[in-house]
Order: sequence, then structure tokens, then C-alpha cells
Amino acid sequence: MHLAHPLWLVALLPLLLLIAAAPILARARGRRWSAFVADRLRRGLILSGSALPRRFALGFLVAACVLLVFALTRPYTESGVSTERTVARNVLVALDLSRSMRTADVKPDRLGQAKVLVHELTEAMPQERFGLIGFAGSAYVYAPLTIDHRAVLETTDQIDETWTSIGGSNIADALKLGISTLRKTGQRNNVLVLISDGEDHNGRTRAMIEEAKAAGVFILAVGVGTENGDYVPNPDFRNRNAPRGRMVDKNGLPVISRLKTEVLRDLADGTGGRFAILGAGTDIPAMVRTAVADMDAFEIEGPQRKEVAEHYQWLVLPAIVMLAAAAIASTRWRAVRHAAAAACAVCVLIPTECPADPVTDAWNALRSGRLKEAAEGYGRLAERSLPGADPESFRLGQGVAAYRSGDFKSARSAFSGAVLSNDPAIAAQGHAGMGNTAFQLGWNALAGRSYPKGPTTPTLEEFNDIIAKLFEEAKEALKRRDADDGADQRKRDVLEILRGTATDWADAVRHYDSSLALKRDDDVALHNRALAMTYLKRLLELLDQEEQALTMAMAMGTPQAGAGGKEGDQEGDDDGEGSSGKRKKKGKGGDEKDRKGSGDRPKPEETDEPSGARPGESKEDRARRLLQENADRETGPPPQAADPSTQGGQRSSGQVEQVDPEKDW
Repeated sequence: MHLAHPLWLVALLPLLLLIAAAPILARARGRRWSAFVADRLRRGLILSGSALPRRFALGFLVAACVLLVFALTRPYTESGVSTERTVARNVLVALDLSRSMRTADVKPDRLGQAKVLVHELTEAMPQERFGLIGFAGSAYVYAPLTIDHRAVLETTDQIDETWTSIGGSNIADALKLGISTLRKTGQRNNVLVLISDGEDHNGRTRAMIEEAKAAGVFILAVGVGTENGDYVPNPDFRNRNAPRGRMVDKNGLPVISRLKTEVLRDLADGTGGRFAILGAGTDIPAMVRTAVADMDAFEIEGPQRKEVAEHYQWLVLPAIVMLAAAAIASTRWRAVRHAAAAACAVCVLIPTECPADPVTDAWNALRSGRLKEAAEGYGRLAERSLPGADPESFRLGQGVAAYRSGDFKSARSAFSGAVLSNDPAIAAQGHAGMGNTAFQLGWNALAGRSYPKGPTTPTLEEFNDIIAKLFEEAKEALKRRDADDGADQRKRDVLEILRGTATDWADAVRHYDSSLALKRDDDVALHNRALAMTYLKRLLELLDQEEQALTMAMAMGTPQAGAGGKEGDQEGDDDGEGSSGKRKKKGKGGDEKDRKGSGDRPKPEETDEPSGARPGESKEDRARRLLQENADRETGPPPQAADPSTQGGQRSSGQVEQVDPEKDW
């Protein structure tokens, strides 16, 4: 016998004091009566009963308190040790942590979407063993293979590009480490999920295919990003070529990262795995679950647990009986008769309200239009474990209430719980709700309002006008020559809105398909799928057309450094300009070497008169200005030699970061 909380035994000391003080208090009470009434008159004037019931009541009370104190110590006995066993398969995730994974061509960025996918994979396969490898220029196992998914997810949530010691993107090292880790498990068939943007700076990746096949490792490659790409961010650095904190190459030019699928496809095809692009409408968790289900499962030993038998309940029941006996023994029954009769009359005459069923309350709130109250009610019901109730059905009600109130983000979260139901009807409605929510989110991003209902449904012409209005705003921004960076940002914002909408609508179509697979006769889901597909196709067509036109307008409307133009129109502030507005014409728009990023700037023609002078500017002021504008620290990459100003991790303003290896993104 063991006690889990033996300190509770200290509470027995007050009970011992109570037992010792009881007779002393009784004698003191008798002496108080002797001071008022003579002993010979006491029996005639004072009505007193037997002291035996009071003594029994005190004994029962003390015994009940002793039993409760021992129950609080939680006595238990150990009956042995048990080992949990489970049937599982090995799924190792290799997550790209290079700087290019911070590119924001998908929302919030590539690494953020990859982390969401890891969460979805663990939710879709709760019985499998998961592990996590992070790689950039080198690879490391950050979470070994385990059935403790919470530990893997905690590591996933915290990990980022700063966890790697070497920059770059070495997929080959990640594959080598992953194959080695899976081979050590002793299992023949394993899955390696590679999540990357396809940037491969090593070139040895394809050579790992044969090694993976020999080890029985199936590579499921998942591409993150878009083919158009975006600038690689670097918030620690800014210069003239990268004013928004972008990563630059050795020539000082901003780096644009694009999704490269060739290497990822080759890895998947070569090992018998599969390839998919995240956000392109493919149900990647289902794809991985199907691939894992085809492999042979094995039995693994889980953690060991001590078998403990609790005995506190055997003390609580007698203590309750003792307390009841003490109450009965100390009761004066003559006075109780009248009080009991009055209490019964009050209970009969006062009307009482039966508490309402919380499920009924939530349903009534939804039906009467109190949508916020209904969503909160269904949310509380889903979090509670009601016997015989399906929590996913409450999530469905919560999603419907949030959707009707226009809170589409909360609706998406609720519907995502409903799709996990084992009931096909509830799962089908959950997928249909997810499709409706994804479509509304995309439409809201475009038009700034929800998709209208009834006779006000917009036509394709009105949809074209909405898209055209967005591009007109971007083109108007390009016409303003006072803020080129703002115009470029507006162009990217418009393209991101359209790409995000296309992703949402592709997800909507996917969820409609899942709903129809569970419930084939759902005419509403079929109609909504056709509507979403119509808008999606039209959006992709307009996106291709307008993106080309907008890119051309960007090239024509924004003057670049060293670009050709009319003679004498512009001041000689930028590289490659002549003394009086005339430029040396070596190719289009300046020196060919300068456009290739060599860092050599064309020298201005020397004349006797100062050129490009500003009104009211003296020769000395103009010379000082030109020296400042054409200094190496402001317009070009610094020399390769070490600069004392960069010691200790500090860089002067406008200085280009020198990285090692050559490609650190």
C-alpha cells in the first residue's frame, strides 16, 4: 500500500484536538447553568434530553473526517507494469528551411504553408510514426521517428530558417540523411515526404534515386510556391537595389525564387512515389495516406506504464454514510416536523423551470437568426463529450451559423472538423460547407463583399469588370513616376489577390468533389461545383492575359537605371547617363556589362560645362551630390576584401551582404 499525498495526514491533528476538547466544553456548559439555576431546581426548570445522541453524532462526525483525510492521501497499490503496443508505419518528413522558403508568392509564405501541411499529415494518420528532418545547406534530424505527434508538431511550429547553420538548398544531403534514418529502423518499406520549392544548388540529388530504391524508401515530393515566384526576403539587409530587405546575389541584384518541379518529379517517379504541388487542388494528406496504407505495417512497443489500483473510493463511501448518521443523530425531531411541513408547502406552491437542453438552445438560436449565439453554443457542445453525441455534427452546426453570419474564417475552421466525421452524411455536408466557405473567401478577396444571392447573382461580364478594375488600379499606380517601388508592390498585391482567389476556388472544387463522392445525389453541391469551376476557369484566363499586359506596362512605364530615352529629357543622376542627357549607346539602355551585373558603371562623358545641374545649384554642390550618388557603397557591390565596418555582424547602410556558399537561399 502506498500513499500518493501523505502530507494530508497532518489534517488529523485538528481532529485529535477536537476529541480532547469535547468533554472540557461540555463541563464548561454545565457550569454556566449552575450560575443561574440552583441544582435542586434545574430538572424542573430546564428541559434537557439525553446526551447519548450528541455523543453518537460527535463520534460519527470524527470518524467521517478521519476517513476523508485518508481518502485525500490517495492510497493505491501497484499491480505491475504494462507496455503499450501499436501497429504503425514510418513517415519521415524532410522540410526545406532555406531562405527561399520565406518567399511570399503563397500566403503567408512557403514555410508557413509547409508547416500547415505537416499538421494535416499528422491529423490524417494518427497511428503512424512521424519524424522531422530540416535541411538547407546541411540536414539534421530535429524530431526522431515517434508516435508522439505532439512533440513533432511542437518542433514544427518553432522551426525556421535560423535553425540551420549553413545556407543554401542541399536536397541531396536531406535525402541521404532521411534514407539513413529510415534504414536504421529495420523496416523494408518506408515513406519520405520531401517538402521543398525545388531549389537545388548541389546537383547530386538525382544520384540519390538508386540509393532510395535500394533502401525501400518511397519519396513523396511536395512542391511549395509558384512558377512565377517572388523576391527572396532578407529583413536584416537593405540597399538601393533591394530597398525592401530582399536577398541579393554576389552582383548585388535581388534574387527571385521560383518553384522548380523537375527535380521533385524525378525523385517521385524514380522511387515509385508521387508528386504534387501544395495549393494546386490536390488532397495531399489523402495522397500520402493512400501511399502509406499500401505498405506493410509493423508492431512497435510504446511507453511502459505502471498498473495502479486506487483505493480511495472505499473510504469515501463509508465517510458519506458517517456524515449522514451524524446529521441524523444530532437532529431534534420535534422542531423538524413543523419546518419540514412548511418546506414541502413552499416547494409545491413555487413554480420551477426545467433547464433547457443545450442542443435545443443552439438549434433555436440558429433557427431564429441569433447566429453568434448559435455558433458559440454549437462550439461549446463540440468541445464537451456528450454521451451518444457526435462532436462533428456540432462542428457542422457551428460552421453553418458562422457561415450565415459572414464569419467565413471561423466557418472554415468549424467545417474542417465536420469533415472528420465517420457519418458519411455529416462528412458530405462538411465538405460542401468547406467548398462554399472557400468560394466566399475568394470572392470576398476580389470584390470586397460576399457573393450575392438570388436574382442579384453577378454575370461573367460583371466578374470581368471586377478583375479589370483591380488591374486598372495597378496600372494607374505604374503611371506615377514618383514611387516606382509602390507601383511594383501594387502589381504584386493584385497578382497575389488573384492567385489566392484561384487557390481558394480550386480548394472549393476539391471539397465539392469529396462531398459528391459521399453523397452523389446532392444537386446543390453539384450546382455550386459547376459555378466555382466556371469562375475559376475564367479567372485563370484573365490572369494570364492581364499579367502579361501588366508586366509589359511595368517594363515600359518604369524607367530603369541606364535605360535609353530621349536626349536631354532626364538629369544625369542614374548610372549610364551622359553629360547633357546624351548616353553612350552600347546596346539598349547603357553598357552591356552593367546590365549583366558586373558592377562596372559607364563613365560619363567629360565636358567643360556641368550637365544635369539642378536649378540654383552651384558647381561645388553638384559635384558633392554626384560623388555621393555614384559612390560604391550606394550604387554597386562592395569590394571582395573584408571590410572592418562589417565586423561583429554590423553592416553599413547600403552595403551588400557577402554570403558563403555562393547561393545562400
